[in-house]
Amino acid sequence: MLVDGPALVRWLAARGAPGPLREYEEERERARTAQEARRLWLAAAPPCFAPDLPRFEDDANGLPLGPMSPEVAEAERRLRASYATPELACAALLAWLGTGAGPWSGYPAYEMLPENLLLGFGLPTAIAAASAPGTSEAALRGAARLFASWEVVSSKKSQLGDIPEALRERLRTIVRAMGNADNLSRFERAEAIAAEVRRLRAQPAPFAAGAGLAVAGVSSSGRLSGLVTDGDALYSGDGNDIVMFQPGRVSPVVLLAGTDPFFELAPPVSQMLFVAHANAGTISKVLTEGSPLIVMARNQARPMSLVHARGFMAWVNQAMVPDPERGAPFVVQRSTIMEFEHPTPRCLHEPAGSAFSLACDEEHLYWCELSAGRLELWRHPHHRPGAPSRFASLGEHPIPATWYPKLALNATHVLWADPDRRAILGVDKRTGVEPVVLAETRHPPAHVVVEDRDIFALTGQPDSRDWHVEHIRSGASTVVADYQRQLWDRPDMVLNRRGLFFTTNDRILTLARS
Repeated sequence: MLVDGPALVRWLAARGAPGPLREYEEERERARTAQEARRLWLAAAPPCFAPDLPRFEDDANGLPLGPMSPEVAEAERRLRASYATPELACAALLAWLGTGAGPWSGYPAYEMLPENLLLGFGLPTAIAAASAPGTSEAALRGAARLFASWEVVSSKKSQLGDIPEALRERLRTIVRAMGNADNLSRFERAEAIAAEVRRLRAQPAPFAAGAGLAVAGVSSSGRLSGLVTDGDALYSGDGNDIVMFQPGRVSPVVLLAGTDPFFELAPPVSQMLFVAHANAGTISKVLTEGSPLIVMARNQARPMSLVHARGFMAWVNQAMVPDPERGAPFVVQRSTIMEFEHPTPRCLHEPAGSAFSLACDEEHLYWCELSAGRLELWRHPHHRPGAPSRFASLGEHPIPATWYPKLALNATHVLWADPDRRAILGVDKRTGVEPVVLAETRHPPAHVVVEDRDIFALTGQPDSRDWHVEHIRSGASTVVADYQRQLWDRPDMVLNRRGLFFTTNDRILTLARS
């Protein structure tokens, strides 16, 4: 048993092995620094938290509490009761946040509390508090840190454009004086986003994005999710909101200000846009002229992959249920193909394995099923009598896989991209025989959109930022544009009379039709 560790490392150092002693002393210094940082942090906390601050900082497992937790909500109520105005409460929180030690990219988890509270009060209130006369240097440091935080630059970027020039100058001076290169880099990134927001407000027309491509839309909040069209306008998810991009304008119009970012869109019909909210378990519609959310079906289990045609609507419920072998808390996913009927949706099909990637044309609903490592294509005739049936075998598909088919339809085939084979595969709708290679691509394809004569694919290596747009006609593929993307980007694509449109992170790129 080791009785005196420090004595041992000093003994080793005296005999020519100084490494353990050096590590011991460095660890002691880190602990002392962390202890002093914690002392300063506690001293800077708003007085209303003095009795029991730790219970607002982490849960029973020592993990930081999320912004929607009951504890953070109670902390906000305390602040509102303790300060005369929200601006004064935010000023106290900014000064507290500005007391934090170390780089903004790596800090103690307990420092998340004031940031969560500031976001709860809202960025406009924080901007007003930071802009007030006599704002302390600590509060300005906190404001710079808040505005450069991941939560703000990734999902509230339009509000960065509202920061007054005078405040931006003060914050820039403060951050440069801190002497931390990482902090400065993050602040400059936030400044660049704010500058783009202001530029787009002044000049909202589409602009070039490299050879052949143009920017047709830029989000107001963060990454865009989903993309559908009515043949003219484009619709997408921007954070919690459902937005519309009108031709000739890159800034979106909010159709529905939502509270839940986990939703999927189906193309509009008769000026109605359809939406599946996974967390809420609802199927709803929104008028394309703007309206409240009109709920059509409730109590669904994580509805996804919403499709419709000729008055028929379907989706797949992806319920998480207790594992039949191991039991709770272990869970497995159970898929159910659902058909909309009023007043109660009905189960159309319960697969043996998982189901995904619904696609619908005027006659049939198609989807993929994966069970025991085998992938199959299924279909259901939705406008005449008939039961769902296996349509084609797509072969072995390892579990887990690096990719799964996302189906697309044209007049003759069910298609998907196969990056392993660098090809677009298809099954003939008339025969349902084994899939065939319809075209080989120059690079691994990941996303595809089709019309009767045209296929467009986004292609590239999964670990590369350099990606390509390929146009396939008569079995021959040509690279028609190149673009830069974020790693593991998950774009959506549509074709309309104006051209090809696809999302990449926070913007919509377009390729005009020739």
